[in-house]
Amino acid sequence: MNAAENNILYDALKLETDANSIVGDLIAAIALSKISPSCYAFKSRVKPEGKLYEKLKRKQKTKSGYVLTDIKDVIGLRLVTLFRKEMPDVVSSVISLINHEINLHPNPFLKNSIEELIIYSANPAHDAIAHQISSTLTESNTEFILDGTHASYSSVHIVARVNKQSNMKHHCNIHIPVEIQIRTVFEDAWGEVDHKFGYVIRTGKEAGKPVGNASMVQEHLKVLKKFSDACAEYADVIFTEAVPQDRKSVIEGKVISVGSDKEILERFDVLAVPKEYINAYGEGRRQREDASMLMESEPQKGKEGLIKAADFFKTLGDAISTENELLSEAVKLFLYYTRMNEGLCLLSTSERSGIELAAKIYANLEDEYGDYPLVTFRYAQALGKLGNSDMAIAKFREAKEKLIQIDKLFGTNVTDKLPHDDREHIEHLLPKLLGFQLWINSEKVTDDNSKRANLLVQAFDETKHLLEKLPLDGTVHNNLLYYAVDYLELESPPPPQFVKQMEESLKFLEKINIPTQSNDLEKLDTCLRAYIFLKRKSDALAVAKRILDIWEKGLAEISLLDVSVVMDIVRLAFKTCTTEQSNSIN
Repeated sequence: MNAAENNILYDALKLETDANSIVGDLIAAIALSKISPSCYAFKSRVKPEGKLYEKLKRKQKTKSGYVLTDIKDVIGLRLVTLFRKEMPDVVSSVISLINHEINLHPNPFLKNSIEELIIYSANPAHDAIAHQISSTLTESNTEFILDGTHASYSSVHIVARVNKQSNMKHHCNIHIPVEIQIRTVFEDAWGEVDHKFGYVIRTGKEAGKPVGNASMVQEHLKVLKKFSDACAEYADVIFTEAVPQDRKSVIEGKVISVGSDKEILERFDVLAVPKEYINAYGEGRRQREDASMLMESEPQKGKEGLIKAADFFKTLGDAISTENELLSEAVKLFLYYTRMNEGLCLLSTSERSGIELAAKIYANLEDEYGDYPLVTFRYAQALGKLGNSDMAIAKFREAKEKLIQIDKLFGTNVTDKLPHDDREHIEHLLPKLLGFQLWINSEKVTDDNSKRANLLVQAFDETKHLLEKLPLDGTVHNNLLYYAVDYLELESPPPPQFVKQMEESLKFLEKINIPTQSNDLEKLDTCLRAYIFLKRKSDALAVAKRILDIWEKGLAEISLLDVSVVMDIVRLAFKTCTTEQSNSIN
């Protein structure tokens, strides 16, 4: 070994020694900052002198100029959660600790020293947890990379620096780097098995540990990854069931099914789908429709019926898959509608655990039926109900684009990818649901009127397209009025088309539901604000009095927050109208 290599080994040993002297402080900081209670386990290691030397030599083969101080994982910390749902909170807490936003003295991290943050996801487009972490990081202006190039790897990696410097002899002093990995216990277990065998096969590292049957081992590892992912997902279902407050984040709203199966059943006949399959499908549909009807009068029985119907469709789909290893055109289409009905039953329960399973079904269907717009549309619905508005908006827009592409390819001709009933269903609902998700995003904006105004304009424009098809739809008029009224809270005056539509929608809504006879406080509040803006003082006073009647006579449930909001707007109505009356007298 020559002098240069001896110098490297000397500095590597010094780096290892300095790192060992602070790793205990890092573990203590994780514990004291209350991150550890959210973790099933946490591990630490310092890369030893020999490993540092090996990594340096390996990197130098492909990266000229690579030196010892370029190594980013001198210290390694691994935080292991039981559930994927816990990962976003752990990631946020770790970032807060590194940025000194957590009150901890002394803090072993160099303040604001995050150099790299990578979210590894096997399937980023369908990974709701990865998207939730991404959204949080975007909102906090934290730079990150979403990496979906590693098909079998899921984890979050954060590279930062510690306060302690390493005083190496042949390099300038550096703040010691630490790599923090955050993953679930299932991902961790798979990762350990993969590192022992797959990592050696793929990279040739640690070649002194040969692996027999390398090709078979790689295939087995892929299967094991699917099992571990399924375990992680099912653990999250258990977590959702066991943590009641998590249910509150589900966005309420009835799920409407496609109007008729007549077109689909006729297509099954043309494709010669076996009669026993068609009969079984019809039985599942009857179960679903009966349960959906019960949701109005007996919601608990309705939910139980929907879950039973979902199980029926799942069993039917599993049986078809088992009986038909090679999917013919007929079987493939039949299986598509079977799985779609399974998802719709779960989506219609309005239970978070059911909606999450539905989202998973739609995500898997997108892989197989990616150019079927109804799949993407339903997936967007599920994401919206789960509160993931950013991803829901993206999927709704993707469904719109798929409609356009089908029109380019097939024109007005019916295709299995988009039967007439499916098209009508999407065209009548998508603008309304997309507008609603854009409005939800506008509600999240509290410090940027321009951004909020832009989202409200988008919500308004998307929804207004529906008036061409559904000019007598009360919900469309109500939503348009609501978005226009919401715009009034901003400093800038609403666009002229907002004012015009406000007048038209008010006129329509007054015909179908006289405001002074309604008990719906939300709609009354919207009408009241519109009347005040349009200077319809007598109507504003009449609605304000109606709101007071509802409150005083207990005609509707009103929370303390509702009372505060209602009274504020009622005061505004009386103040505005009384002032105008005084001015007119003078």
